[in-house]
Amino acid sequence: MKKFNVFVPDKKITYLLLLIMIIFPLIYPIGIAIKPSENTILAYNYIEALKPGSSVILFIDFGLGNSAELTPQVIACLKHFAKKDLKVYAATQVPEMATALETYLEQTYGAAGKVYGEDYVDLGYFAGAESALGAMGDSLIAVFKTDINGTDLTTIPMMEKIVKLPDINVVFAVTASGTIPFIRQCNAKFGMPIIFSVNAVMGPANVPYIQSGQAVSVLVGSPAAAQYETIIGEPGMATAAMDAQSLAHVVIILLIIWGNIGYFIEKRQKKAEKNA
Repeated sequence: MKKFNVFVPDKKITYLLLLIMIIFPLIYPIGIAIKPSENTILAYNYIEALKPGSSVILFIDFGLGNSAELTPQVIACLKHFAKKDLKVYAATQVPEMATALETYLEQTYGAAGKVYGEDYVDLGYFAGAESALGAMGDSLIAVFKTDINGTDLTTIPMMEKIVKLPDINVVFAVTASGTIPFIRQCNAKFGMPIIFSVNAVMGPANVPYIQSGQAVSVLVGSPAAAQYETIIGEPGMATAAMDAQSLAHVVIILLIIWGNIGYFIEKRQKKAEKNA
């Protein structure tokens, strides 16, 4: 019996192959088919049903440590808001994210040709967490006073008809620290609809809010961002990341299959030699 030599790739070759499979789709997204989840569709349909000119307040409540997972969700949803011609009021309660928030708005609303002060406004950083949310229910201007550029809010056109938080149509809260403050203040106290965007770890604990009616939807992790990009026809960072992850999984599965084939062939050969 002719002995079959099983090819076992060197570790360096395996790592190089994985590296290529990860980097290539990040540079050139393939767009592997992604089926949107029910929660992603719920969020999309709610936004799609809003009339042009409706308002959304975006709360950024995550730090740089969660940026890789949550930034694609922010970008995808802001692109949809811009397409729907929604007025966006943006704020953050994380000091380090004030600059990032400016970038998010420029990459979406700015890139879409929207006019600052008329279509979107950056309210910047606010302190006080839940107590500040409660205070916004009486007056946004009392909490923020100026926008990120130091401009008096009373001089910004978008603030003429928006006096307090409940004057805004929907809350879009992107958080890695907790959803309870938004539930207690924005929904329970002011009756505002909320769309949450959370990291993967927080997903299971917050999805039940949809069933209770306390949230419109909960977008969970990078998969939700990729799904949202798919629905709006704007493949971006999340789609590329999911492509890379999928290809890496394919390579690993193929290597596992090849390793098992080699194992059984080698085992069979040893048995044949022993019986010879």
